[in-house]
Amino acid sequence: MITIVYVLRALTFLEKLNIIHGDIKPQNLVIISGNQCFYIKLIDFGTVEKMDTRRAQVTVNATKAHTVFFASPEFLRRDSNNVMSRHLHKKSDAWAAGVMFYILFFETLPWKDQSEYE
Repeated sequence: MITIVYVLRALTFLEKLNIIHGDIKPQNLVIISGNQCFYIKLIDFGTVEKMDTRRAQVTVNATKAHTVFFASPEFLRRDSNNVMSRHLHKKSDAWAAGVMFYILFFETLPWKDQSEYE
């Protein structure tokens, strides 16, 4: 449960700065311990996007890697040419966190299709 609190605090902080992490997943969380306590740190800011406060979404550079299992629907949506939109919304990190929390609780993805392609 404490993991959820730390992740939500990090996302709240990033949102106040108009920053989208873009790759929220368990592999980007690190447990730091010391002095009889621990905390969880969010890492890997290689996919970060700075939001323009006048816009609700940003189109992501195609060369940046994003983890499909945690990607939001607007990121995965395809156009008429079957090209992925790669739009990140200001709430995309919240979507990814929700998927991650679901996996923590139920040890499975929150949808039936389990492959990246599907």
